[in-house]
Amino acid sequence: MKNIIKSQLYQLRKERLVWIVFIGFLIIPMSNIFLEGEMVLMGDYPTQVMLSEMGMLFTIFPLMFLFTLVGIMCCGDFMDKTSNYELMTGHKRAEVYFGRVIPCIIVGLICFTVLVSVPIIVNTAMHGWGTKLDVGEIVLRYTLMIFPIFRILCTAIFAAFIIKNPYILMALGYVTFAIGGISGSGMFEERMSPVLGMTNLNMLSTFESWATYGIEDDMNYIYDASLTAGQIASTIIVSLAAGAVFIYLGYVFFHTDDLN
Repeated sequence: MKNIIKSQLYQLRKERLVWIVFIGFLIIPMSNIFLEGEMVLMGDYPTQVMLSEMGMLFTIFPLMFLFTLVGIMCCGDFMDKTSNYELMTGHKRAEVYFGRVIPCIIVGLICFTVLVSVPIIVNTAMHGWGTKLDVGEIVLRYTLMIFPIFRILCTAIFAAFIIKNPYILMALGYVTFAIGGISGSGMFEERMSPVLGMTNLNMLSTFESWATYGIEDDMNYIYDASLTAGQIASTIIVSLAAGAVFIYLGYVFFHTDDLN
């Protein structure tokens, strides 16, 4: 399995499509930072405002990238029958399966972290953090996102071994997240619970804010980004359990599949 993992990582370095999409989805939110900072708030766009107004939007593009990554790493070898050759040379099905699943999950989590954190860091460097949002609470929320992302990755991997076509999987992921997140259609809007990966992300990226008015009608914003122990525990437990189930189901399917 070690050789398969090394081969997957080597192939990934050569996959131009993956890195073009990665760079593209990194540039889009960065461009939005400049546009929002200049047009909406006259150049004063602290990170706390960015996260309170469009925190979920900053997770949509990384999620779309993950389907590109999973499509290439888990479906790509079905197109040229590489998986068949690995089995014919003596590799077990578990080795072929987990030799793709393990690096895909690790690389996916790392790439998601980069795509989400870089725009936040850049915006903070340009416009400051703000004074009304605790940094520790936001760090906790975005650290916890690793768990629903793990769950979504496992779901995508399960779908990949059924579909066996990277482009169909990519299109499926793009359409789902575009409709649910970018278009404002409300598919995931105001649904905040650990039941689904997307609603769990929505719960973690959305927090309450209130506006009060001062003596001279100055608007004062108050933010509450705290999480309850139940929200933290349910995010971790449900995500790990659901992810494990999808990885197992994917292996069961691959173990009995004729690979045609």
